[in-house]
Amino acid sequence: MLGLAAKSNSSTYQGPAEARPQRRSVWPERLFSHVGVSLSKSYRRDERATRDLFDDEGFLDTGDIVEQRGPDTLVWIERAKNVLKLAHREFVATSRLEEIYAARSPFIRQVFLHGDSFYSYLLAVLVPELEAVGRLANDDASMKGVLRAELDRIAREEKLRS
Repeated sequence: MLGLAAKSNSSTYQGPAEARPQRRSVWPERLFSHVGVSLSKSYRRDERATRDLFDDEGFLDTGDIVEQRGPDTLVWIERAKNVLKLAHREFVATSRLEEIYAARSPFIRQVFLHGDSFYSYLLAVLVPELEAVGRLANDDASMKGVLRAELDRIAREEKLRS
């Protein structure tokens, strides 16, 4: 939760743009930008980075997607760079999914998700917890089955859409 902005600052929201994930909500999710006296004015000795940091109106582009939950309340949703658009026009926040899968399974040590706008699915690269998986599986085929079942279980419990 971001909460209230300082009175000396003002904010703007871009969107809801097509490239932003949308959930069913009364308040739309938008890309958050900010301007005010308490913010950085530039990068020291780096004019290009300074130009990239601010939009045409002088607002600092945070790169965050926020949801406005009331007139004075913002909730942080995701970094805009962590959102992928798949072929069937669905937007996916990969870092959130990676966290869910890695945290909810004793069989998964790490997860990397890759998506491409030419395909309607994600590719998951898993690093298994070999000791835990080894108790249930004795070869590669059964290990894949255990991991696939684990992915399906987590998706069902978290009510993730496939």
